[in-house]
Amino acid sequence: SLPPSQLTATASDPGPVTWSSSNTAVATVNSTGLVTFVSAGTATITATQSSTNLKATCAVTVTQPIITLTKSDIVSYVGQKYTNITVQSTQGGTITWSSSNPSVVSVAVSGNKGNLTYNNAGTATITVTQGNATATCNVDVNTAETIQATPNSVSGRPNNTINVTFTSDCTWSNMHWMNSLNDQMVSATLVSQTENSITYALNLMKVGNAGTVGIDNSAWGGAKMYIPVTVTN
Repeated sequence: SLPPSQLTATASDPGPVTWSSSNTAVATVNSTGLVTFVSAGTATITATQSSTNLKATCAVTVTQPIITLTKSDIVSYVGQKYTNITVQSTQGGTITWSSSNPSVVSVAVSGNKGNLTYNNAGTATITVTQGNATATCNVDVNTAETIQATPNSVSGRPNNTINVTFTSDCTWSNMHWMNSLNDQMVSATLVSQTENSITYALNLMKVGNAGTVGIDNSAWGGAKMYIPVTVTN
């Protein structure tokens, strides 16, 4: 809420001054001219000198604060790295954060950001409140990510090319491809990539245990999976 505002009346003749508000549901004023803002709307504050009946007025407009969040809906997975959402407000004042289901999603506040942690599968609503204004973000948390590989190992002779595809049941902005291949034995070429799958062509060149290839989303709270690559005689 807005802090009170002090008005001062200066009169040419001595005598007491009385204060009044035309709309106390919007703004009230005490006997010294201190105005308190109650709710959105308009009001007129009037100062009257009793001995002369002279009046002075002050027009007051109270606006409702507007707060917004940078996200209104989030779909995530248990264990995925937290998401930062930011609150924006049209006025100053205390902003409170809450989760309707902390066992699913908990929120830690840092400045104007809320850091969400995904604890268990389920749904929750994150609410920010400032005065009578609120903003919400709906969060849907799914079970932990799993990754599958086709095939689940690669073995072949030199001069062969074998495609390997990794598929995740989690939608990521990027599948994080990792390999420890001996580039004298195998080279890898990207064939295709979507939000939850990636395919590489493995070009087998020289006999030996060439290393591993895989997907590693663990730095983002997801799963990881590696498969061995062997070049045979």
